[in-house]
This record gives sequence, structure tokens and C-alpha cells, in this order.
Amino acid sequence: MADPLAMAYASRDLGVRECPAVPGVRLFLVSSDANSWFDILHDGLHWSAEQAVAYNQPFGHFPNVGGADAVEWRFGADGAVTALIFRIVAQVPDEPDRLRSRLVAVRLGASGICLLGTATSNDAARAMADTSRGCDAQP
Repeated sequence: MADPLAMAYASRDLGVRECPAVPGVRLFLVSSDANSWFDILHDGLHWSAEQAVAYNQPFGHFPNVGGADAVEWRFGADGAVTALIFRIVAQVPDEPDRLRSRLVAVRLGASGICLLGTATSNDAARAMADTSRGCDAQP
């Protein structure tokens, strides 16, 4: 990882590790004391799932990526990567022994990198990722 990037994470007291990714994309698993999420570098753009995972769509306590090795890359007809799907897992409020999960679909494209939305099933997440909707048309 480049020094300025590592310093940016360290300055926020975050842990980070680079994960395997498709050519042209760098994928980082980032973690705080309570949450984890992915950051993506693609086509000179940097996007973080922190807001989407930890703050904007809360569905439980302590949301974390549900396996850094279990991301799904989606590709267009031309073979270019178009989306990423990953799972987040969180503690059910008022039931600390239960967990629930959601799949997160992220667009990677010419219009940028953005959250497409969340889903509860693989089929729904794939359908969302495989639409032609770009980052200019937010959910």
C-alpha cells in the first residue's frame, strides 16, 4: 500500500489490509473498533463503504464485512468489471445473540463508484448489480 494511503488510515486509527481484486481495482478491508467496510480504488477514484455500512443504512449493531474473501465481482458483456457485491453482518438490536446480514451492491463504472443498494438475497443483489443504472441515478 502506498505510504500516503497508509498514513490516511493510520491518522484515523483504522486498520486496513489490501484484498485480492480484479485487474484495475484495489480493494481494501478497513476496520475500526466496532465496524468494518471496504474501500475501493478504481480508475483513479476512491470510494468508501463506511457511510453505507456503518451509518446510512443501519440494520443492527456493529455492522461488519461478512468475509473479505467472499466478494462477488460482476462483469459487463465486454468483460469489464461493473459491480461488486459483498455481505455485511450485524447484531440484531435487543437480541445480542442473533445476527442478520445484508448484501451490498456497489457500481464500478465510467460514471463513478457508488452504492446501488442493499438486498437480502443473492438474486436480488445480482439483479441490482446487473442493471445499467449508473452512479448519477442514486437509489
